[in-house]
Parts: sequence; structure tokens; C-alpha cells
Amino acid sequence: MTTEAGAPSSPPAPEAAPGFSPAPDAATDRSPAPSAATGLSPAPDAATGLSPAGEAVRELLGRAPGLRLMALGARVNAGSLDLEPFGVRAEFLDAAENGAWVSCYLEANRRAFGGPLELPGWVLVDCYLWPGAIGLLVGPGGPGRGPPAPGLPGERLIAAYVALPSVEPGVFMGCSLFSFSEGGGFGRLIKALTLKMLRARAQRGIAQWGNGSLRVHTRMGPLALEGPVPAVHGRARDSFAYRVELGDEVGWGRALRGQPEGEGAGPAPAWVPVGERARLEGLLERARGGERVEICAPGLDGAGQNVRIRAWGGAP
Repeated sequence: MTTEAGAPSSPPAPEAAPGFSPAPDAATDRSPAPSAATGLSPAPDAATGLSPAGEAVRELLGRAPGLRLMALGARVNAGSLDLEPFGVRAEFLDAAENGAWVSCYLEANRRAFGGPLELPGWVLVDCYLWPGAIGLLVGPGGPGRGPPAPGLPGERLIAAYVALPSVEPGVFMGCSLFSFSEGGGFGRLIKALTLKMLRARAQRGIAQWGNGSLRVHTRMGPLALEGPVPAVHGRARDSFAYRVELGDEVGWGRALRGQPEGEGAGPAPAWVPVGERARLEGLLERARGGERVEICAPGLDGAGQNVRIRAWGGAP
């Protein structure tokens, strides 16, 4: 089972321009029926009054016109989802009736992870599709590593995110995130859209200290450390459990844009080398003991050698 991280062989690069060129006039050459998805444009009744997080999503969408948002899951879940997250229309795909899309996601997941993290088909059905929905981002002329999507000609699956419901209402457990495009912000885009679609008020997850996916996770907000993970996890010593609150859409919008935090964010953060495992383990113990300890944006430095942490009980 995959953890919520980027593909191990290709951690996300610093996000800049999109990593692919959309097909010419892809957004205007299609004329689907009014009920069909028409690309990632704000719904007409949400063109104004978007939250700061919604405005940040709109800015990211403007970088690559022609993208489409899909929600792939069990049909009975459709009514519980927000299928216009941040005013963006999502097309719901009933997994039982859209086997080609299910196969496309499975192939993409295996390309992103593979090896010991290869996703079994039964886990995909029982644990990913039936509890909720998978957020999919597809578009024309996508990166070659992304498999062809079974939708419109020339489309590829660009990015996907899975978060599973927990016993705490409104809190979801991040499970699998990948993006085949280096740059463009598609990892943070699909994660934000999926969490909004699931109506999440907070997200918990397990990540690794030196994984480039921290640059995406911290775009949702500061990651409050919860503590270490059980030893049976394949990468327990490299991993930590965290939680991020999603109720503050002003802060979420700043995080999505990579802007500095507002006043009163807390103690000044410090860069902690990812190789200093004893120090990091000590911070996890402090967090488990009740101290507030957070990973702050951008998560990792450019070289992926230091993680940015602040703690309320003393220097990290």
C-alpha cells in the first residue's frame, strides 16, 4: 500500500511553469453537452466571491488551460461529494461502469510507485474507490510518463490523489499522491481540489523527512507533527505522522501560492538536516508528548537536505 508521497524515483521539482504544452485550442474545440465537464474553469455561479484558497486554485488553473477534474469512486458516494470544489466542475465517474478509468488509474499508480509499493487491485477497489473517490487531473498533451486517459483523444492522466475517511468526522487520511509533470503545481492542485471535494476539514498523513512531496504537503498549510509511526512500516525510521487543518482558507490560499505566513504564525522556524535522525526522532517524541511542533513551508530546501521546523517548547 502506498504512502502519501511522490514517486520515489522522481520527487517533485520546484514548481514553476507547466511541464507540458496543452494541445492547440484544446479548451475551445470541444463542445460537450451542458451536463458534461468542460475543463477546469470556475462554475458560472462561483465566478465571484471565491475564498483566497479558491483564488489560488484559479491562478494555478490559468497556467494550463484544457485540464479536466474527475472524481472516480462508487456511485453511492457521488451525492456526498462537493463536485464543484472551489467552483471547479468535477465529472463523477462510477467506478463500476468505468472500468477503463479504473485501469488507467491502476496503471498510473504502478508507474509512479511500483516495486514493493505496487498497488493490488483489491486494495484499489476495497480501500480507495468504495470509501470515497479518487481525484484525477487529466489534460491534452500531458507528460509521456502519464498513461493515456480513456476520455478525449490525446489526453493523459497527469496527477491523482487519494485520501481516505477516518473515524474522526471530516478528517481524511492522505494515502497516495503522484504527479507526472515536473512543475506547474499539479501535485498541490489535485490535492487541494480532492480534499475540498471530499469536504475535508483536516487531513492527516504519513510522510518521509527527505521526500520532495513535503513541498506539496506544506502547500496545504503547516504540518503539525503527531509522532512516529509503527516499526512495521517499511520506512518507519524515515517517516512521521502529521496533521494539517484546512478550515482557514486565507492561510490555505497563502500556502498554495507559497507566500509568507501571516503575523502570529509562531516561533521562528529552523532548518534541521534530514540526516540528523536522532534530533528528528526527539522532535517526534516532543510532539507525541503534547508540544506543538510543525513543518513549515516550503518543507524542504532546494537540495532536499534540510526540513524547515518550528517548535513552541524550545529550539527544534
